[in-house]
Amino acid sequence: MPPLLELDKITKNYGQFKAIKELSFSVNEGEILGFLGLNGSGKTTTIKILAGLLPDYDGRIIYKGKTERSIGNKPEITFIFDSQNFYDNLTAYENLRIISYLNLSKFKKRSIKKDITYALEQIGLKDWIYKPVKTFSRGMKQRLSLASALLLHPDFLILDEPTNGLDIDGIYLVEQYFSTLSKSGCTILLSSHYLEEVERLANHIIIIHKGEKKFDGSNESLAIMKLLGVTITFNEILDNNKKETIERLILETSIPITKIDFYENKLEVNFNTQDYIDKVNDLSNYIEKINNLLFENKFKISFIEPIYKHLKELFFIEK
Repeated sequence: MPPLLELDKITKNYGQFKAIKELSFSVNEGEILGFLGLNGSGKTTTIKILAGLLPDYDGRIIYKGKTERSIGNKPEITFIFDSQNFYDNLTAYENLRIISYLNLSKFKKRSIKKDITYALEQIGLKDWIYKPVKTFSRGMKQRLSLASALLLHPDFLILDEPTNGLDIDGIYLVEQYFSTLSKSGCTILLSSHYLEEVERLANHIIIIHKGEKKFDGSNESLAIMKLLGVTITFNEILDNNKKETIERLILETSIPITKIDFYENKLEVNFNTQDYIDKVNDLSNYIEKINNLLFENKFKISFIEPIYKHLKELFFIEK
């Protein structure tokens, strides 16, 4: 089955600055794709290109097999941006009523009032339905944005940093909402700079760094890669044959290993972390080999602290 959406060598320049560099990836129907990167990595620029807000770019957007300049005018697609605008003097209900009137074709067989009330209740704004938006916190406005998406029943939902400003309860509620939407068949492209958030939700992950794609794969393969730079603890002291086998597997990789040490029942592996982001595929293969061996021998894995800190900076683990 062909992808629902394809980006083919999308490039966006601001003068001499390349914000996006030949970015290519695809989104399959029904999946949750996590679009992960640091602030300033090009995520919002990419989503604005998809929405038609930045028409001056190179490359192709292919939607349902047809080449498009943007997909922002597709009635089955809803975009939610971090800085969503509402009428501050109107209530939450009144704002969503305006949105519903602009999309009347989606409400032919449904009660608008009932749908608005349901959307606001589902996203945790039951007690704020008839209060003006100017009294809302940033997190509450984020919830209102998501309620507007729920109201429109999209087939494809594209979100830019949807949990910014939310407290823990809000994040949990929103993640439950995404999970429910996905189970109903909605395709979701979720932009975020929080690794843990994307890992919890997505089954397909793209990592972008300085406008370039650095990883494209499953949640599972990314989780495996995070084990790189590890201390491996065995259940028993290893004999020389097992040590030689493990060391051989490690050295077969092209990863620039700087040190391998055995300490009774522990193995420590150090590597050149500066090359990490450019060697993700090699790292994945390396860790899979180690994992196969670990599974057979019931090893325990823990991070080496300096490398763990580096990964936190690189893959945005902490909020």
